Amino acid sequence: MANSSYITLLKRLVKNEIVNDKLIVKTLGSPNYDSSDLDFSAEDVGENCIFTWNQNPSTIKEEITFLTLQVHITAYREKWVKPTLEIWIYSNNGHMNLKSSDFPGISANRNDYLSQLLDDKFNGRSSLGGVNDVDKLNLMGELKLMSNIEGVYNQDFVYRRMIFETRDINNSMCNRGVMSIEGVIYDELQIYRGGNLFIKDGIIIHQPTLDEICTYGEKEYWSLIYSFVSTGADLKFQLYDLGIDYTAIGDFELFYSILCRGLDKNKTSIIFGDLDFSHFKVGQRIDTDDIVLYDPETSMIIDEYTYLVIADVLRKMHDLKRNNQNPGNETTKQILIEDARAEFERNKNKEYRSQLKNLISAMVNCEGFKYSHTDVWHMSITAFLDSVKRISKIKNAGLLLQSGYSGYGINLQDISNDKLDWLGELD
Repeated sequence: MANSSYITLLKRLVKNEIVNDKLIVKTLGSPNYDSSDLDFSAEDVGENCIFTWNQNPSTIKEEITFLTLQVHITAYREKWVKPTLEIWIYSNNGHMNLKSSDFPGISANRNDYLSQLLDDKFNGRSSLGGVNDVDKLNLMGELKLMSNIEGVYNQDFVYRRMIFETRDINNSMCNRGVMSIEGVIYDELQIYRGGNLFIKDGIIIHQPTLDEICTYGEKEYWSLIYSFVSTGADLKFQLYDLGIDYTAIGDFELFYSILCRGLDKNKTSIIFGDLDFSHFKVGQRIDTDDIVLYDPETSMIIDEYTYLVIADVLRKMHDLKRNNQNPGNETTKQILIEDARAEFERNKNKEYRSQLKNLISAMVNCEGFKYSHTDVWHMSITAFLDSVKRISKIKNAGLLLQSGYSGYGINLQDISNDKLDWLGELD
């Protein structure tokens, strides 16, 4: 979704929820409010009740209360766009009191009570819009109330200003075609720590231990992971045989059209717990025409962005890089397709060889590794794979420094600092 489109959509969905909340409508206290009309909504009082722009109270002569909705977008950590929703509650001084007969037990003034209702409605929400269809906006994280401030606007009007924040994606995330968000989404320290990773309501990624992977089956485990992280370049000839150009298919399209088939809860529970991908169906948003995966039983939506977050986290967990191979011309593409087919044919009848066994064996017999053969099985896959590369980096840096300072070996000036700094980033 383009970032500017997000502004209009967020305003529309927030306004729709407000106008269909009968208690908020009643509390606005419009002179046109009809309590006897069960179908009455704020839409019936016209545009003097809720404005999707910063309406100037100085132009309002009536003693009324009205709301304004504003959405701002600012850069965040260079990779994000952080939308801010502002709701201003303006009340004329003569319209601040609530009638006890209409609001029994409520001692707050009109602005304070409206801010309480809006807080209850929107704070902590992870989605906005319809429940039973795909015309719904799933937020990245929760909509959080950051401030609720009151003040005097002019001699006639007082206000409350409520600021909510959430997170959306930047322009690069909204482009069609092959999309990559490597190094963007999740805090690497949280992944390295090894705990469960919250993606959105209903989707939590569990980081399995080596013991859990061994029990599940290593071959099946890697097959599961590659179902979520593979790109068109990983399936060149397979897609070609299906009549699909592997350079043109996006990662999410590949996932929802091919790779997610057969991913039931029994296969994915080691990573996703009770989430059952077999319940999801391909649908289309009404507001943006974006393709999504939609579970009609739970109303959960996995859109392109959510999938890319999942794929990015899984790559980081398993030290995998996105395959960005892209041929320069059609001839090269055909050569790469046939090379991939030939490699598959050479290996398809070979017995599966464990990717982890030799790594575990090497590490428990390495003097720099702190875990015994018994203890290593309790390590998360992320921490273990990191240890493999870290110890290798430490040893290589030590050997280079030893050789350089011996006076008979290499010239350290010819070696990059990255190779000598064993505390640095891993390749």
